[in-house]
Amino acid sequence: MGFDLDADLRSMASRVLDLLEARTTDMADELWLEPVDHYTDPDRFERERQVLFRDTPLLMGLSCDWPSPGSFKRFADLPDPLVLIRGDDGVLRAFLNVCRHRGARLVHDDEGCARRFKCAFHAWTYDTAGTLVGLPGAAGFEGLDRSEHGLVEVPCTERDGMVWCVPSVGGTLDLDAHLGALGDLFAACGFETAERFVAHRLEATNWKLAVDTYLEGYHFASLHPDTINTINHDDLVVLDTYGPHSRQGFPRRRVHELRDLPDDEWPVLEHITCVFQLFPNVAFTLSPEGILINQVFPGDRVDRSVTVQTHYSRVPVTTDEQRATLEWRASLVRDVVRDDDYWMTASITEGLQSGANRHLTFGRNEPGLHHFHRALTDAVDGAR
Repeated sequence: MGFDLDADLRSMASRVLDLLEARTTDMADELWLEPVDHYTDPDRFERERQVLFRDTPLLMGLSCDWPSPGSFKRFADLPDPLVLIRGDDGVLRAFLNVCRHRGARLVHDDEGCARRFKCAFHAWTYDTAGTLVGLPGAAGFEGLDRSEHGLVEVPCTERDGMVWCVPSVGGTLDLDAHLGALGDLFAACGFETAERFVAHRLEATNWKLAVDTYLEGYHFASLHPDTINTINHDDLVVLDTYGPHSRQGFPRRRVHELRDLPDDEWPVLEHITCVFQLFPNVAFTLSPEGILINQVFPGDRVDRSVTVQTHYSRVPVTTDEQRATLEWRASLVRDVVRDDDYWMTASITEGLQSGANRHLTFGRNEPGLHHFHRALTDAVDGAR
């Protein structure tokens, strides 16, 4: 028997209504003190890049990002540059974005569609399966085994409309172990029918400060008084955890309307903003009409990061009204994150550098932060 997504969402909504009536929120057992140097120490930052962004499965996008044979996307913000290409056989593969001749970057465009990939330096050319198929001046390379000079592949898998990768040579990808119970939940969501709408690229400071902004609703009233706070209740969340991952339900202002309906008729996602934190770097928001993926990548130093914010429709976009609604939502989210949340991370960065604090204090009412940083500590310190 398959996973009952509707029953799972109704259970979350019932907990929200109980918390709303009690005028409280899900709480951690105690305060969490996160050391400031976990955000500022360059050595720790390099361990994070290795353990979390080379050795850990990462969500790269949804299947619709690669709609046809030859579709490609490059990922330049990872420690090792990648390009993901859908082969002529329909299989999606991930390669280091490096020519095997002299090591130049092979693909320069962020995305597109091609059947051949030619290096700009000496025109070595590869097909959609990464095979070396073009070698100008072949007489000068007599004895070269072309089969040993294809693009270097790293583990990649496509499941239930989601694309995952371990972006390092020799890595292993055990998606069942990584996702646990989330695998069954995502399989029930129907991401295979999603359609990408628009993507934005945002600059921020330390990558964990960026991720932190997605993991609590305690700041809605103070930082977003005229936007998010008009849509969602402030400082009210339900938290579910799945290994290192989590799901947070942020109730909307009209969530009380569910009480007027039989629970088997509850349109839960119309009344609760459902945000998954996919460890280590993705905030994945699920709504009735759309999907939002925020991928946070560390920069080239500890105080820099990049967020790729991609919006999808769960159904084909066929009308001007649909398009206008999606454009409005995408612009609102981009502006709020850029102008409010990431403005605040820059302010926090200045504060961390001042020496005023030795730790950041996460309240009991911020359990998502507790869970994320506990998983980070286990992963980074456990890998020593």
